[in-house]
Amino acid sequence: MRPSVIGKPFRRVGPLIGLLGLSLLLLTACAEIWHGSQGELEAKRAAKNDSPLVGTWRRERTCAEYVSELRQAGLADQIPSHQELVHSDEFGGAGDGAESSKDPNDLCEGVNGRLAHDHVFYKDLEFASVNENGEFVDEDFYKLPNDHTIVFPGSGSKSFPPVTAHFRFSDDRDTVTFDLVLPDMDECSQHCRGTYQWAVSVFSPGLPWKRVPPEDQWPGEV
Repeated sequence: MRPSVIGKPFRRVGPLIGLLGLSLLLLTACAEIWHGSQGELEAKRAAKNDSPLVGTWRRERTCAEYVSELRQAGLADQIPSHQELVHSDEFGGAGDGAESSKDPNDLCEGVNGRLAHDHVFYKDLEFASVNENGEFVDEDFYKLPNDHTIVFPGSGSKSFPPVTAHFRFSDDRDTVTFDLVLPDMDECSQHCRGTYQWAVSVFSPGLPWKRVPPEDQWPGEV
């Protein structure tokens, strides 16, 4: 007959507690090593950043395209007024005042024509926007969670959400097109809507951007 363990619980509980404590220590150590290695890996990826998105991209943007894109995104309330568009730095400052007075219902009447605008994606995950005069007018940081997605993290709050877009290349990677990921606009606060107005301006969703060769770049671009 096997000896009874009734009345002798501590003989087994003691070693079990010791083994449990050792296991927890080992799991904690492994978790720290894993997180440390993941952090190092992410840092190396960020430093390396061999994405074909790195470089300078240019598009000649128009007022009509911008207004249409805001409407398609459900952001009609974010469209600037006629006079704001005429005098907007976004389209090169003051347009033709005489022309702008002809049809105030045409939001883009008298607004400057096509203006070249550059976006620069640096290897260190910094973003810059450059106007038609070579002036840097916007800066941010971006992430590349995979080879077809870009994220501007923003503040991460509900009011200022991260902005995500998917991108695709053509013409041997000399052309890139962005597709902006939009939230439910009924759930989007005014700050949120302002963020996506900016995002529409940045990405020009569905429209192509051309890679700019070094000889045609402004100082500071890549």
